[in-house]
Amino acid sequence: MSGPSDDFVIALASAEELACLPEIEARAAGLFAPESLPPDLPLATSVEKLRPAQAEGRIWVARARDGRVLGFALVESLGSDGVLEELDVEPEAGRRGIGTRLVEAACDWALAKGHARIVLSTFREIPWNAPFYARLGFREIPESERTQVLSEMRDAERALGFALEDRVLMARILRSD
Repeated sequence: MSGPSDDFVIALASAEELACLPEIEARAAGLFAPESLPPDLPLATSVEKLRPAQAEGRIWVARARDGRVLGFALVESLGSDGVLEELDVEPEAGRRGIGTRLVEAACDWALAKGHARIVLSTFREIPWNAPFYARLGFREIPESERTQVLSEMRDAERALGFALEDRVLMARILRSD
């Protein structure tokens, strides 16, 4: 998934790499203004929750030439959609194309799994959230087009304490049926 001139490669996460992913997620969450996140929201996914996804081939990492993990993407299948559940890049490694390449790996996975689209939920106004995904071909899913599963995603976000007016559901069409 990378060429010889890249300073990082995109690959499936190894079991040994799982331990550093919550730390990356927490550092990436540190970029958010504290008031934008629910007060009781854990800033990182536990290794125990990541382990099944790694075993199933649903976590990609961006690995530097020295082997250090610079970011990761976590995906899942939810109903008929692929879902980009989590995307995090080390703050000091930002703006190098790592997030973009991880999103492309997630899209490739969803397409290979037979999904016609990949969806995500993110902050509407934060530049490295919805505007970033829009540049990669994601579009807002109008409420009239939301499936039951997507409505349940929104309900879960509300239960976590997110202000839904600050969030947006987005989708990228991977193939037309």
